[in-house]
Amino acid sequence: MTRHSGLLLGVAFVRRQRSLDDPMIDVRLFRNPAFSAAVGTNAAVTFATAGMGAIAVQYVQLVLGIRPFTAALWMLPTVGGTIAGIAVANLVVRRVPPGIVVGAGAAVAALGFVLVATTVEVDSQVGVVIAGYTVLVAGVGMAASLVIDLIVGSAPPERSGSAAATSETAGELGAATGIAVLGSVAAAVYGDELRGGLPDGVTGPAADAATGSLGAAAAVAEELPAAAAEPLMAAARLAFTQGFTTTAAAGAVVVGVTALLAVVLLRRVRPGAAAAVEHVG
Repeated sequence: MTRHSGLLLGVAFVRRQRSLDDPMIDVRLFRNPAFSAAVGTNAAVTFATAGMGAIAVQYVQLVLGIRPFTAALWMLPTVGGTIAGIAVANLVVRRVPPGIVVGAGAAVAALGFVLVATTVEVDSQVGVVIAGYTVLVAGVGMAASLVIDLIVGSAPPERSGSAAATSETAGELGAATGIAVLGSVAAAVYGDELRGGLPDGVTGPAADAATGSLGAAAAVAEELPAAAAEPLMAAARLAFTQGFTTTAAAGAVVVGVTALLAVVLLRRVRPGAAAAVEHVG
């Protein structure tokens, strides 16, 4: 019922926006393939990276056992990766069409996802995770630094405000959906893997609770004797890691396809600001 209500509200919103002279979101802009491709790229990249980021933080703290403050310090290189990606994009776009740079950035982000999916294990050093994640966010920095310009530049000048609003909405929607969908994928993998690896003595309500989340497994383990608690936490950490890497693989597919589509659909786009940067170079 809730899903149907949401669909009905969405249809009503679109119909309302199409009837207004000055809509909040001008859905007619989506008739432009370049605009649609740029908005889709923005949504897809934020979908994958937001979902991945939420799980990565849990992995560092709950699986590797790193305290929140120390984990935050370990994340500083990822900030540098984002800055580096933005700097590279601003340099390369002077000679390369911005759509190609966006696609290349998404491809670099996909490589970061692949690195996480293939190198992270339950007992990995934190540097392994941060290295893969830094590559990921460097690619995101390359793409994100130009994709908004592509969105605004693909719209008529009089609709630039609506285009910017659409870009922001797509990013927020992509992030929220990514956390929900990829988080659900990670949780499903975690639950399935842990059910097959529960130690003897963890049954009934305790087993149901432990397979719900890694935090719940830790709470269950606190109520068990050490002989059962330690195997449970070992199995839970392994299951969570498998959920993490599976999510990274899914993110690699999403962003990899996005990179290909961005190159194909945006390679000829010359929005105003990006073109101006290119001209100055």
